[in-house]
Amino acid sequence: MEGIIYTNLDVNSFHLRTVLSELEQGFKTFFKF
Repeated sequence: MEGIIYTNLDVNSFHLRTVLSELEQGFKTFFKF
């Protein structure tokens, strides 16, 4: 049971980092950083 929870957390954190990096790239392009 714990293994499933940890796997879900890993997937969620990886997905969050991917979204945040995409947002960061969007802001850099938008604001011409």
